[in-house]
Amino acid sequence: MTNMFLALADIHGKTEMLERILKENPQVGGVFVAGDVTNFGKEKDAEKVLSVFAECLPDAALFFIGGNCDTVAARHSFEKHPGYLEQKCATLAIGGHPAGDAATTIRIVGCGGGLLHMGLTPFELTD
Repeated sequence: MTNMFLALADIHGKTEMLERILKENPQVGGVFVAGDVTNFGKEKDAEKVLSVFAECLPDAALFFIGGNCDTVAARHSFEKHPGYLEQKCATLAIGGHPAGDAATTIRIVGCGGGLLHMGLTPFELTD
């Protein structure tokens, strides 16, 4: 796994575009997704998007949160994935070399959703 990570947001269920992006970046060791994996999708829509990551970058780590457009059903599907970090923290060691250089440890904390906007989207939170 390389130390290069890809940061994405607002996929909105567009699996063709996601597949193209991932195939153009086969060298990444991990992917961070900052919400809106689906566009008001159901469980099967969430699973479809997550399967693209597994197919295109099977060895890369995936860390993600739900966005304001991710429904309760989609987030239920997300909960089955170890990289779903909503209200969780993950520790990731990056870097380091066989010659003895120590790896850098980073922590990733997940806090998804969007700000309260009169309930127009399914995952809104107050400040």
